[in-house]
Amino acid sequence: MTKARYFASAMGLAVALSGLFMSTSANAATTAAHPAAAAQVVLAPAASAGCGGSTPATIKQNQDVKGNFWYTDNGATTCIGTVVADVFNSSPALKKITVHVGPYQYSFGPYAMSPGWTSHSLGLHKLFHRTGFLVCIGAQNTPGYACSSPVP
Repeated sequence: MTKARYFASAMGLAVALSGLFMSTSANAATTAAHPAAAAQVVLAPAASAGCGGSTPATIKQNQDVKGNFWYTDNGATTCIGTVVADVFNSSPALKKITVHVGPYQYSFGPYAMSPGWTSHSLGLHKLFHRTGFLVCIGAQNTPGYACSSPVP
């Protein structure tokens, strides 16, 4: 009886694994047939030495969040340097700040924030291989999500 139970368990595992491999193969076939599906896979850029940004840009205020950043257009790539997030708090709080650059997300903190506007410099310093993306910031439990104009 025990051997039969082990055999049934092994067969169930084999069926489950074959489904996993079949779905992976199906995804690969879909990606090959539709190149746009491959473009949806997003890998975050690594920090880049010497990427500081030289052109200032504003992140327009949306409720309790605003900021600015520096970027450099290098032709095929754009460097986003330091992002400054300004967050308004009505009482002391410990919050994380999130920066979105196009489809990429970066979290910073948590930071101890005093009542009123507090400013935090976030060293992003990364190269991006796209143009026309937005740089956006938000803070944990804070109304508002602020974005820049499209980066050239």
